[in-house]
Amino acid sequence: MSTLLNGNANLSADMAIRLEKAFGINADTLLRMQTAYELAQARKHEQDKGSKSSLKPPILQTFPKRNNMPDSCRNSNELRLRCC
Repeated sequence: MSTLLNGNANLSADMAIRLEKAFGINADTLLRMQTAYELAQARKHEQDKGSKSSLKPPILQTFPKRNNMPDSCRNSNELRLRCC
């Protein structure tokens, strides 16, 4: 119980039922709150990860954008690197 209250453990279905019996709080509500919290944390983590991955590695900065390629390259079946 203390690990849950200190934020070191997630709420399990068993613990939600125990809390429902002890305090009269609906277990479904507790589990929905836990799921909403976990989803918010995952979205925050994804945003943090996305902002870091939006930076182009130096190797990719050397390649031309597709729009800057000559028409002969765009319509060719050859590798783009070989053509441009």
